[in-house]
Amino acid sequence: MSELEREPFEVRRLQPADLGPFQAGMPAWNSREYARRLDAQARGLLVQEVAWSGDLPVGSAMLVLPGHPEWSVMAHRENAPEVRDVKTAPGWRRRGVARALMLALEGEARTGGHGRIALSVGLEPAFDAARSLYTDLGYRHAHGPLISSASLEAEDGSRFAVAGAMTFLVKDL
Repeated sequence: MSELEREPFEVRRLQPADLGPFQAGMPAWNSREYARRLDAQARGLLVQEVAWSGDLPVGSAMLVLPGHPEWSVMAHRENAPEVRDVKTAPGWRRRGVARALMLALEGEARTGGHGRIALSVGLEPAFDAARSLYTDLGYRHAHGPLISSASLEAEDGSRFAVAGAMTFLVKDL
């Protein structure tokens, strides 16, 4: 095992003081996105978890809670908070970062009094590892396949579309 493989990390909620280092290490599609998430987190509408190795962000994941404007129709149908935007820095993949983030979000959902949690995941081969992780964690098929799309805001304020074939999974907590 190499030194990097043994390097520890911790998962914790994103805090305002973490915003600069987090954005520098794991940029979003625009420089305002994580500040918006912090604002929504402060209002109890989402949780943004970050995996850190020292001062270096190595992964992140978001839990959209009921009442957030982006809480999906499918999550509403399942009466479940919704996991979104799970990502791990390339050099940290296959080292337990995504699993630790998912377990942290599941804990947040339980603490918030929710009995279920949900997520959508792509059906393309690029998402094979993610689907395997979610299956290992006990998520099961609820809806799909389906096409999911969103309109995101670019740095200049313009909008761009993202879309993909997905399946929607749920887990009882």
